[in-house]
Amino acid sequence: MEMRMRAVKVVVVAGILGVLLPATAWAQSGAMAGVVKDTTGAVLPGVTVEASSPALIEKVKSSVTDAEGQYRIEDLRPGIYAVTFSLTGFSSVRRDGLELSLGVTLPVNAEMRVGSVEETITVTGASPVVDVQNSRTQSVLTRATLDTIPIPKNNQSLAQLTVGVYQTSGPMSDVGGVKGENYAGLATHGGADGFTLMDGMRTTTSTNFVTNSRYQPNQFSVQEMVLDTGGVSAETMSGGVNINIVGKEGGNRFSVTFSGEYAGENMQSSNLTDELIARGLSNVSALRHVSDVGIGVGGPIKQDKLWFYTAHRSWGGLSEAAGIYQNVNQAALSPSVIAAGGFKPFVADRSNPGLNDNYARDNNVRLTWQATEKQRVAFFAGFQDYCLCPLTYAFAPEAAYGYRFHPNNLIQATWSYPVTSTLLLQAGYTNRNEHHIVEKINGTGDAVSVVEQTLGTYGAVWSSSTLQRAAYGDHGQQGQNSTRVSLAYVTGAHNLKAGVQTFTGQNNIGGLTVTNNQPYQYILRNGVPVGLNLAAYPHQHVAKVKLDLGLYVQDQWTTNRWTINAGLRYDSLNGYNPAQCRPAGEFLPEFCFEELKNVPNWKDISPRFGVAYDLFGNAKTALKVSVGRYVKPEATDIANRTNAASAIAAGTSLTWTDSNANFIPDCDLHNPNANGECGPYDNRAFGTKTATTAFAQDVREGWHVRQFNWQTAVSIQHELRPGFGINVGYFNTRWGNGGSDTYPGGGGDWVTDNTLVVPGDFTTFCANAPTDARLPDGGGYQLCGLYDVAPALFGRVNNLVSNPKNFSPTRKNVYNGIDTSVNWRFGRGGLVYGGFAIGRKSVDRCGLPEPGTATASTAPDLAQFCSYTVPNSALSQLKLSGSYPLPWDIQASATYVNSPGIPITATYALPNAAASVGLGRNLASCGTATVCTAAKTIALIQPFTEFEKRLTKFDVRLAKTFRIDRVRIQPRLDLYNVFNSNTITSINTTFGPAFRRPLAILDGRFAKIGAQVDF
Repeated sequence: MEMRMRAVKVVVVAGILGVLLPATAWAQSGAMAGVVKDTTGAVLPGVTVEASSPALIEKVKSSVTDAEGQYRIEDLRPGIYAVTFSLTGFSSVRRDGLELSLGVTLPVNAEMRVGSVEETITVTGASPVVDVQNSRTQSVLTRATLDTIPIPKNNQSLAQLTVGVYQTSGPMSDVGGVKGENYAGLATHGGADGFTLMDGMRTTTSTNFVTNSRYQPNQFSVQEMVLDTGGVSAETMSGGVNINIVGKEGGNRFSVTFSGEYAGENMQSSNLTDELIARGLSNVSALRHVSDVGIGVGGPIKQDKLWFYTAHRSWGGLSEAAGIYQNVNQAALSPSVIAAGGFKPFVADRSNPGLNDNYARDNNVRLTWQATEKQRVAFFAGFQDYCLCPLTYAFAPEAAYGYRFHPNNLIQATWSYPVTSTLLLQAGYTNRNEHHIVEKINGTGDAVSVVEQTLGTYGAVWSSSTLQRAAYGDHGQQGQNSTRVSLAYVTGAHNLKAGVQTFTGQNNIGGLTVTNNQPYQYILRNGVPVGLNLAAYPHQHVAKVKLDLGLYVQDQWTTNRWTINAGLRYDSLNGYNPAQCRPAGEFLPEFCFEELKNVPNWKDISPRFGVAYDLFGNAKTALKVSVGRYVKPEATDIANRTNAASAIAAGTSLTWTDSNANFIPDCDLHNPNANGECGPYDNRAFGTKTATTAFAQDVREGWHVRQFNWQTAVSIQHELRPGFGINVGYFNTRWGNGGSDTYPGGGGDWVTDNTLVVPGDFTTFCANAPTDARLPDGGGYQLCGLYDVAPALFGRVNNLVSNPKNFSPTRKNVYNGIDTSVNWRFGRGGLVYGGFAIGRKSVDRCGLPEPGTATASTAPDLAQFCSYTVPNSALSQLKLSGSYPLPWDIQASATYVNSPGIPITATYALPNAAASVGLGRNLASCGTATVCTAAKTIALIQPFTEFEKRLTKFDVRLAKTFRIDRVRIQPRLDLYNVFNSNTITSINTTFGPAFRRPLAILDGRFAKIGAQVDF
């Protein structure tokens, strides 16, 4: 009782500390557990169990078996361990060479015989491969694996290695690191809500991209990475993919690792074929260079007391973008040249391709201090500068922008304190500081942005959204402060853990120093002006997270062959918008706004339950079942969307009939009504202080109104032979409150309803798709589910965002899939790793949104194609990796990926002449014009029915090791995309002459030379 009261007191103190210290915690360690028996099978209580490893600064951690002969040792760093069992009257037993990974509970049992304690029996054999206690599904990537397999050292490569995982941004198209880094997240089993965690805390800021960390891990300082993909415990709000990173700490021996890799333009083969040329691709993604150079140094400042590790890395690639060219007539898009009658359309400069220049630089240091006999403190500081230059290409380089993150820093401190042999107290603090800068692509100048409805956008970058990336400069500053505090009560059979997590931060969008482009964009059709887009900038707004709080209790209880994992988590999120002003611009005066609180104010309780059953009692076969509720991560998205400075109408469109063909809008652009050559604004609130979007109470505040999902997993894990494990799992994800994943399939989010109109204010009509061989069945088919508002109500907008269940109780977004994976270690270092996954996703949005909502006008495919299935072919994947030591210290390794091709979509600007046939009148956007050049954007292809060819990649590596005393030198030769595959990874989706023209393909086969030196 006294011990329990003490535990309760420490939990209370931990909770208070968690609130006071300015986040999601995760087990940044592994554990060992097992049962000790004598030769008769009777359990042995009181056995001292010691785990020792060079990975521990304290050298040894110990435990004592309980009355049932069970023990458990927590807070073990990944590494190679020896475990010793000792008891008076019995011979000691020692297990050597046990490899422990992050998040794994390694089953280590022992049988002791009567004898002298001084006599030690050493047991050898492969490390167990089945975790019979934890019910989660995870993939462990050790440092040896990451260094051996020929993959780029970036986050995208994690999807390449992990079965059932895909990138949220599209196919796994990086070849050999040419794409550099990308902050796109990873998704699995229909969910894309995981975090990147380091030392138990998330590395994201408070931007909308809460799950996609823009602080990239420096692989020279990473010891191990684990991807959790199912059965995640109550220690985190999200169901996965959660990327857990353990950093290198140094050690009692001074060590240095240096590595360098390089490939140049003369080391690549062309993969341009006649088929691609016929589709309009005249050049390939030619490599200019790719490199990755870094060094890591670690060792003792004081033996067994203070260790250091510092890593420094520079990496990235420069390549030509396939099918992307500069504009010959770029100078003709300057307003002064246009005024002189010099406007000229886009003409590709075939000698001047667009370039992808993606680079990253990182410098960091970690200190590990054994402050007292029991207390360990660690400090980490990382400083980063990286750029996605450009972020992406849609058509022309001038319409893209570079996205640079600098400064981009991460500071962390952690503390671990085993109060007693059964109580473990841990805490951590993280600070993130990030600026993101929108950089102009060379040659853009002061050009007007132009969107050609049959091609794409050129001239200059354009956005009428609240993010206002039509402005260059310091685009925003984000930051966060987060903490974690936890207390674990550990016995042999019981492991109870409670914790507190906090997260605060701000998202400042807009910056203070910007250089604006023109506040309008031309809309052309076949070179003829048909409309204008207007944008209200410069833009600036600030949104803050007051407190993101997580409280959890997680219990693990083992009895006989059963281990029950039960948890309960409380999540609350409170955001607000401080008082602020939006600066004046071309179409807006300065507006100031008061503070807005509770955007949002959410509270959720989520249960987690899992069970693991040791099927035969020999720790070689485990049946696992888990069920859990997970909330959708959020930081400042709701605050941004309700921020008065950003909720005002930031953009509008209007028709433009250039009757005198001078390419100058001869009208008053500040007049919302039709005048001169211009039609009326399609959003009458543009240029006013009126907010056009609000959030209903049922999504903004309350209990269980947050988007969420239920995840269910059933799997069996079996050790076929020592070192050879296989895992087969079934996974189901069901979304609620409008939640969804982002790729592939989408299918969710809240409903945006224009409250100034009702369904009866819209006319339903059908139209025929164009006749074209590039469309399904040659086109010409009828498309229905199209809507147009009554002309008298055109441009009237007052959006209310609410829960989709208010509109369609039958809505569904469900994923079902099966993953099969193997992990086989054989011989003297052989490794085979990988498997296959299949899945199916069903989406039904019929009734969502209602006809005439803002969502229906901006994403018409939701109205046209409200119910669809993402088939197995779009979710199936095969991934295999392996390595094998050859004679003469040569090692061969390879990786193979076969994944779905990209889905084909088509957006079409349906001209008024064609729309009016089924509509029986002109489009509402025509206003009172007699001759109308307006068009309505529609989708031509049912989602997930047309795909490009599947992506196949095969990469190999040969490495030779030389040893000179303590120095290990390993030169290596990599060959990427061995089969010279040319899978299309991006296409032009605008229907017109350039429709389905490849915008990016897999980089061609190339060789990379490199070397690693360790001593």
